[in-house]
Amino acid sequence: QQQQQQQQQQQQQQQQQQGLKIQAQQMDSSKAQHQKIKQVMQKLDIEEGFGFCSQVEINLHGGSPKTYSYVLSAAHGFREMNQKWNLHLENQGQLNICVEGKSSTPRISLRREQSEDLEVFYENTIGFGKTCEENKIEVVGTAGVSNEQRQRSRSSEESRRCNEYSRKVSELKEQIRTEREESSEYERIESKLVRAVEQKRRSCEKKHEQERTLDEVKFEIKYNQLPQQLRQYAKYLDVVVKGLFVPFMTRYQPTNNGNKVEVELQFNPEQNTFDMVLTTPEEEIRYKDVRLPQNLRNVIPMVASSRPTEKFTSSIKGSNVYPKCRIGDNVVESFDKKSYPYQLDNCYHILSAETKQGQEYAVLAKQENGQKELKAYVAGSKITIRPQQSSSQEYEIEFDGQRVNLVRNEKKELQTRSQGYHCKLWRSNDNVIVLETPYSRVVYDGKDIEIENTRLTHTNLKGLCGNSNQDKSDEKVSAKGCTTQTSKASAISYRVQDRSCSPLSQKKQQIQQQQQQQQQQQCKKVKAQQQQQKQQVSLSKLTQQQSEQCSQMRRATIKKGKTLCISQVPVIECGSGCSPRGNIQKQVPFTCLPTERQDIVRMYEERLRAGEYKFPELRTMPTQFKTEMEVATSCGHPGF
Repeated sequence: QQQQQQQQQQQQQQQQQQGLKIQAQQMDSSKAQHQKIKQVMQKLDIEEGFGFCSQVEINLHGGSPKTYSYVLSAAHGFREMNQKWNLHLENQGQLNICVEGKSSTPRISLRREQSEDLEVFYENTIGFGKTCEENKIEVVGTAGVSNEQRQRSRSSEESRRCNEYSRKVSELKEQIRTEREESSEYERIESKLVRAVEQKRRSCEKKHEQERTLDEVKFEIKYNQLPQQLRQYAKYLDVVVKGLFVPFMTRYQPTNNGNKVEVELQFNPEQNTFDMVLTTPEEEIRYKDVRLPQNLRNVIPMVASSRPTEKFTSSIKGSNVYPKCRIGDNVVESFDKKSYPYQLDNCYHILSAETKQGQEYAVLAKQENGQKELKAYVAGSKITIRPQQSSSQEYEIEFDGQRVNLVRNEKKELQTRSQGYHCKLWRSNDNVIVLETPYSRVVYDGKDIEIENTRLTHTNLKGLCGNSNQDKSDEKVSAKGCTTQTSKASAISYRVQDRSCSPLSQKKQQIQQQQQQQQQQQCKKVKAQQQQQKQQVSLSKLTQQQSEQCSQMRRATIKKGKTLCISQVPVIECGSGCSPRGNIQKQVPFTCLPTERQDIVRMYEERLRAGEYKFPELRTMPTQFKTEMEVATSCGHPGF
């Protein structure tokens, strides 16, 4: 009997698996599901997007069998800078749920200072009941940049450093023009230029983020008569919020706000705090200096972006989602963050190319009269972008020999000749061109080029941007796959010589000849070297991982009665099974928490027990005393 039951279960599973099929079909207006998809797409009034319709039946077997049948239709799409969506779940006579919403993204400057006000708008309506009009909840919200935040971004340390290093880069580029390329002074200035460009890129990127930090958030929730159960949940939520924020309450007053809840948030990114005004139907409560949880400080407040999902992910991750290569200011920064000096000339250079599938994908660039020209090959199609000779503010764009006109804040989609791929072109508010291909995203403004490797599985790329394998040590590789003595020798090998190219400088000719001789005599293929490096890297990573697990940053604490004193700087403690590799005597400053605020003391004690050690606010508090302590310089496992 057990065998028969098992066979029956297997047959049922096979039937269920066979019954699940996904097929592509042409739209047929005679079919009800296809009509629904068409209706939801037309209702959104979008330029691009998708929609679907599905019927779901749920059968419950038992003493009282029941069958539930639902029809779900949904759509999502874009029109210019706006997103729209809707969802409709139908169960005739019992329950209907309707969701409709939209959001607008501001016109964001990608490179220059933000000239227009930034405001993100969000609206969502949820209707439910026997009809979607029976119960309704409307949420409307905005997020923007306050005048205070604009002033902070202009006077911040990052802004000062951005301006300082921008001037320094310009000065060094001017100096390098007056020096002979063969001289030692030329090499010294090149090294200083690389460091200055790295500092400029980091500080200016941070400054640009500060300009777009959405520190003002407001949203309003309106509703009609809600079911008793939902009203009860809302009361529970109200109690929880009041309980969490009661230490930060500064004002309370009764109000009569109807069926409406309003929330105003004002963030202070420097202090990692926010102020809140919460207005419910019965009361208005003000909260001040509410601390953001440690794990939310990289995410909130949000930063306005043309790709919000990607920006949110990178904030959580703490680094870019995709490896990025930068070419500009006579410096190349590879996907693996290796920077080296190299100036493009009027001969095309391969910046990044797919090596496994021939010429299916490649991005090239050249520079003439201080302006860069971009060329890309994608799935059999060719795209060229260059600044117009008559105006540096306009571009000449060609796709497979056809002229493409693109105005600011406009997006276009172009189909490639083979494989059914598409390329997207977008021109930003500050006149930057963005080219999105199935392999990469290229950002170009005539002077600087950024390439993001959006296919993370592609770790065998070639070109000035490197291979994108997260290993800096193997960046010096020529176009023929041989190791080179310098990054400059590797870059020269990716120069595509044709009749329009000017001859190389004397110094670069010497580098090219040396590399050719090396290839003929003792060219070492990268594969053998990579195998050896991988073994070394794996051992190095294991050692580093063990070391990181052993070395733990902690705050030293001293408790005298009810007074808790915490070190203002973290110290290293060795984990279980580990021992110090060295000790030093160190003067450690301590600050003490106020004894009358035991709620604050308990909060710090809980966070310290949880292993937290980042408390930047402790540095600004007065130092009560200093004590000399013996602390470890680092810790290690006896086996390493």
